[in-house]
Amino acid sequence: MATTKLSRKDRRRAAQAAKRDARNASAPPPTSTPPAPVRPPKPPRPATESEAAILTLHGHLSKALAQIDGASLGQEPEFIHRLRTSSRRARVAARVWARPLGTALGAREVKRAGVALRTIGRAAGPVRDLDVWVGSLPGIARREAPDVDVAPLVALFEEHRQAALVDFRRLIEDPDVAWLRYTFLPRIAALCAHLHETDEPIRMRLRAFWKAPTEEAIAAIEQMGGPLSGWAVRRAEAIRNGASTIEAAQPFVEEVFAHDVRLIGKRVRYTIELFQNCWDQQGATDAMAAGVASYTAIQEALGDWHDHIVWHDRIVEGAEILAMRNAEALAGATDGAPPETVDVAPFLRLSAHIRQSKARTFDAIAATWEGRLKMTDLARAVRQATKK
Repeated sequence: MATTKLSRKDRRRAAQAAKRDARNASAPPPTSTPPAPVRPPKPPRPATESEAAILTLHGHLSKALAQIDGASLGQEPEFIHRLRTSSRRARVAARVWARPLGTALGAREVKRAGVALRTIGRAAGPVRDLDVWVGSLPGIARREAPDVDVAPLVALFEEHRQAALVDFRRLIEDPDVAWLRYTFLPRIAALCAHLHETDEPIRMRLRAFWKAPTEEAIAAIEQMGGPLSGWAVRRAEAIRNGASTIEAAQPFVEEVFAHDVRLIGKRVRYTIELFQNCWDQQGATDAMAAGVASYTAIQEALGDWHDHIVWHDRIVEGAEILAMRNAEALAGATDGAPPETVDVAPFLRLSAHIRQSKARTFDAIAATWEGRLKMTDLARAVRQATKK
């Protein structure tokens, strides 16, 4: 059989093919493509001022609005208390960050939210005050005048509390409050859903926004301190000159509006607390804690003084209402059995005891104010931190 003679070119091609087949036969089986190297994730973008403001407002607002249904039932006082406190904090946050919130959400919407929060505060205030009063009155009576039975007064003010609850339910149906609950809150919840309160970027970015509101808080400290310092100096001088503590304290009522001072103090505390994480970064935590504690003690002392005034006035008011009811019952009585009346004289005696014990609260105010240096340290620490 004749063989075909290959050309030099064909022989070269055949040799190359044979080498290729040999390489393929000895090569290891193919493996999967190695994975591409994993790149580290990019650090999260720092929160903007608007995002930090929305996050803070959402935290307080959501807590406040979650209390409304329980508060409307009127059975557990803590619902009203949490509603009042959280709505106040939300108002402070909205005031501190009015500009960035207005940029992100619209100035008109932020203003409407403030109106709704004020409506909530106006609705919750009377209910909370009467909750505390009805619960405290028996203990006050046992301490000040143990022989006085205050059950008729408690029943009277429970009527007032129920009326305040009716007003609360009506005000909570206000269109602005409904808008706040069902439109505004879901909107900001969606905006801050990807943020978390513990995110380090937010903590770091907060530093850039705290200077102006914290300096406003310092100004409020000084505004509060001026009248109280003057009163404390005059009181101490009067006592050195032989005046009794009661006589020395009398100018306090005329010259210092303690209730306004307490409100200033709350605003300062809430403002400082908004930037608490910043203090952690500035190394001034101890000064902040001591200063806020000092502030709280001063507020409590002033609150005790203010409570005695309110207790006295409420008891006198209740006695007058019960006396009026007595007169109406006697006027409408027929020739039968005499109508049931309430002896109001013990209540007036109780109010006199409270008026006398109010004088003791001035000693606590003066003693607390003398220890205000920690609050001064707070102001100094804030000034130092805001220079950085």
